Formats: sequence, structure tokens, C-alpha cells
Amino acid sequence: MFQAHQQASSENVRYELDEYYFMPAPSQLVFTHFPDDPDWQLLERPIDLDEFESLVPLKPTFFKYGLHLLSHTNAVIVCPGDHDVSIRIQCPQKKVNTVFGCDYIPVPHTSVVKELLYNETGKRS
Repeated sequence: MFQAHQQASSENVRYELDEYYFMPAPSQLVFTHFPDDPDWQLLERPIDLDEFESLVPLKPTFFKYGLHLLSHTNAVIVCPGDHDVSIRIQCPQKKVNTVFGCDYIPVPHTSVVKELLYNETGKRS
């Protein structure tokens, strides 16, 4: 199963092949595809439809860069009160020897969320 993208202009049409879908890891494909037969998930513990629909919508590019979600696989994070949320993403050691993350801190009495990013040493910037 390959994915082709059509690049069109007024002069020509070009198709690009996305090779990610040729033998992806089942643990990655589960973020974008839900087979009718749970056996075809090829996971040690298959997930049900409710679990699939609550997953973070990770795209192939996330995995192409060698990133791994270390926390919060659910798209909706319920955080009661004024608690901080820390989302952890690991990147390949050959590129950067660290774990990046960000904190989303709610601003009281508003719907605004303040984002604090970490630098390459893992310290808040």
C-alpha cells in the first residue's frame, strides 16, 4: 500500500510516491489505520475502535524523522485545575542526544495556553 500525492499545476501533473507505507512498523501504522480484523493490527495487544479514535493524529513524517512519543498517546489530555502537562517526545540519538518536550500551562480565567519549549540540553528556554 503506497500513497501517491498528485502535484498539479496548469502546465503538468506530477505524482510523488510516499515510501513510508511500504512495510511500516505496526506500532506506527496504528496511528493512521484501523483494520476491520484486529489480527491485522499485528500488535501484541490490539486496540479497539475507541482507543484508535482517541490516539494523537501522528503523521508519517513524525516517524520518518525517528521521533517517538514517550507520553500522552491520547489526543485529548484532561488536566484538572491548574496542573502543568509535560509532553515528552524522543528524537534519534544520532541526530540529537536529548529528549525534547514542551509544557502547556493554562493561563487562569482564560482559554489561552502558554507554551514553554525546551532547548537541546533539555532546559527551558
